[in-house]
Amino acid sequence: ADSTALLLALDELIQKKKLKSDLRVAHLDHGLREGASKEDARWVKALAKKLGYRATIGKAEVRKQASKTRDNLEQAARRARYQFLARTAKKKGASFVLTAHTMDDQAETMLLNLVRGSGTDGLGGIEPLRRLNGEGKAQLARPLLTWARRADTEQYCRARGVEFLTDP
Repeated sequence: ADSTALLLALDELIQKKKLKSDLRVAHLDHGLREGASKEDARWVKALAKKLGYRATIGKAEVRKQASKTRDNLEQAARRARYQFLARTAKKKGASFVLTAHTMDDQAETMLLNLVRGSGTDGLGGIEPLRRLNGEGKAQLARPLLTWARRADTEQYCRARGVEFLTDP
């Protein structure tokens, strides 16, 4: 619901001439849920097309990467996702990449960091704006991070009459 709501909100702003952007949709199939992952990618591509935007769909073998790097699946998935977003941003000449992290994600991240004993750095949580990676010019922005909750994104999707996927 978070990513879908962000896409719908950006689309609404563009349609109402409140935002000028060459919006592109990017989705990474992490390869973790067999057929469901492929179906999610098709769904994202179809939604983007319905709204009039191009979608870039990538595929990663996160399980293999995790075993090679000895990361847990979540870390390997995050690394693969941001590498994909950085490559896509560079290829498309994007200045910004937006992700739909919400206050719920922020709370979860801070709690996990606290449990892991990360100290004061971890208590800072997710940054609302940072460079996407060390090479490119693109900035990673999280416009929902400081004010939206997951329930808000779900409600917005319902108000717009758009179903959303739930990633187990």
